[in-house]
This record gives sequence, structure tokens and C-alpha cells, in this order.
Amino acid sequence: MIRLAAAADVDRIVSMGLRFISESAYRGHLVPDRASSTQFVARLVDGAYGTASAVLVAGDDVALVGMLGLFCFPHPFSGALVATETFWWVDPAHRGRDGIRLLEAGLAWAVAHDATAIFMIAPNAKVARFYERRGFVAVETSYVRAL
Repeated sequence: MIRLAAAADVDRIVSMGLRFISESAYRGHLVPDRASSTQFVARLVDGAYGTASAVLVAGDDVALVGMLGLFCFPHPFSGALVATETFWWVDPAHRGRDGIRLLEAGLAWAVAHDATAIFMIAPNAKVARFYERRGFVAVETSYVRAL
């Protein structure tokens, strides 16, 4: 089941996010902070981030297996309302169907909030190919450097 997250889901969403960081290339570049993550996720869930925001979750009331955090904002160069992903993660045992359903729900959420485009992050080549098969176009590549 895909649904909008509620305040009661925030701790489970944060735990999934911390797991994502610990298992991904971000592990060497981010030092996760549960308090900051909790505050950010709570704002997304409450719709208090950007012009509109939400977290979509996959699973049921007992176990969540995936999440997609989104918000809309006027693009600074065009003024057009756009949506962007802040995080998208699905437990490896549930990838595929649940991941696709989360993405489709995210696209529908963006359309319902009058976004003219959606920006998604591809943390690796496999995800980039997934996006390209669904009509996404690569615009930029992100790099990080510790300071």
C-alpha cells in the first residue's frame, strides 16, 4: 500500500533514512543526525516545507518498506512551480514493484500540486537507467567534497 505519511510515521521514516545513509555512497560524506532528520521529515510530513510537501510511504501500519520525500517550490530561474525529491528509498527486499509504485504516486502528487516538472536524484547508474526508461532526462551530475 502507498499512502501519505502521518506524524506517527516520522520515527520510522528517519530510521529508514539513516539506514540508507549507512548503506550507500553517502556513508562517507554525511554524518547523520537523528534530531535534524526528525525535524526535517516532520516538516515535510506536515506540509510545512516549500510551497507544498509530503512523504509517501510504502507498507502498512506495522511495517514501512519505502519512502519518497517531496516538496514543490518556484524554480529560481523560471518561476515555474517544480517538485523535487529529497529522498527516495525502498528496502532492498521490496524494490521493484514498491519502488515503481512510490515513484508513480510521487508523480501523481506533483501533478496534483500543479508542478510543471519533477527533479529526481540518481545515486548510481542503475537508478539513472531506471529514470531514463521512464522518460526522465539527465540534466546535471552532483558531486561532493568535504570542507
